[in-house]
Amino acid sequence: MLKQKITQAPKTKISQTLRSWLPILQANIEDLKENLDKFAEDNPFLNVQDSIQTHDKDKNYFDSFYKHNANSAFVDSKGLAKKSVYELLNEQILPPLFPTNKSQELAKKIIECLNEEGYFEYDEEFLKEYSLEEIERVRARFKFLDPVGVGAKDYKEAFLFALENMELDEDIDEFCRMLIMDFENIQNYTKEPLYKEALAVLKRFST
Repeated sequence: MLKQKITQAPKTKISQTLRSWLPILQANIEDLKENLDKFAEDNPFLNVQDSIQTHDKDKNYFDSFYKHNANSAFVDSKGLAKKSVYELLNEQILPPLFPTNKSQELAKKIIECLNEEGYFEYDEEFLKEYSLEEIERVRARFKFLDPVGVGAKDYKEAFLFALENMELDEDIDEFCRMLIMDFENIQNYTKEPLYKEALAVLKRFST
């Protein structure tokens, strides 16, 4: 789940130059050298050396890392060490959630418009072939992707995305939504009967 941030950090749009490096930025460790080699072919000043040592029986660097890392089980189960967030998201751009080629292409462009916090930043030039209605219709489906909250415009919408994946009583669901939309004044609701229960739900989103 995306971390909650009340103060908004300055946002920088992804430049066209940076987008050209996305294959490298998105590459996992095992594929990184292959991607860099392609750039090195046209750049005589670039020398790529592989420092990852393989082990017996074709076991690679990750096997050694997992055995010596206390959190290896968690990392392995989430696939975070072997796959970038971009890879995890792109693997989920499939029917039936994205049933047409157009919706899949747009979803992948939306992924490229995510900032370092996972929030969506509209890029008019990059998305010029799509209407705002089309973009929002496809982006709304990101609420069903993992990690939960990715593709939201801010932390409030990320919380709302997360609520869509929970089965809550109607009363607590409505109260959670009210707290989210007025998060800056959450202290004003401390005496409400559902406050503690709703706060416990919201805390699950920020861990």
